[in-house]
Amino acid sequence: MGRMTGKVDAKLIARISIFSSLTFLLSLIELPYPLLPFLKFNIGEIPILVFFLAFKNIYATVILAVVQALGLLVIATYPIGILFKFLAVTSMILGFYIALKGDGKNSIKLLKLGLLYSVFFRVAIMTLTNFTFLYFFAPGFLKNAVNYVSGYLKFMPKGILGQLTIILLLTAIFNAIHTVIDYLISHPIANIILRFMKHFK
Repeated sequence: MGRMTGKVDAKLIARISIFSSLTFLLSLIELPYPLLPFLKFNIGEIPILVFFLAFKNIYATVILAVVQALGLLVIATYPIGILFKFLAVTSMILGFYIALKGDGKNSIKLLKLGLLYSVFFRVAIMTLTNFTFLYFFAPGFLKNAVNYVSGYLKFMPKGILGQLTIILLLTAIFNAIHTVIDYLISHPIANIILRFMKHFK
């Protein structure tokens, strides 16, 4: 198993290259979040989390997050969304990093704690980021989101703060779901990689 280190060697470079390619290609695949049209579930997050859980290298993991951002340049409808995705992914990884730091076994207890931290950090950071963006810089974007949500939500508040609260709640749900899905897919894949590496040591 890899350790949480910044040391660069030939194996690490090879791993980064392989996972960078996977991250870039999978970042082109997005699934809709029906509650808000500007949010998408991006498959490119999965190899990033797999890499971290398998190799525990925070520096290389951030490189993969940058690669995902570059992949999103190809398909992004809103360029600001690329920055938001980078913040979402790195805040998610931060939660696992804090919980698993110093752990060499990926214990279930610490993984569950990491998931809890990851959901918390991602939701908190993205809620603050979205609040700042929508309230101070893009009220028109907020209005479009409110108009969309009003189509299926019948109790939309009339005041801007009430409307913003609803939109932020929906984005928080999105980020929580995205983190849980990423983990549920990434964890077993990372375990397969670890068993494979242990077998060939």
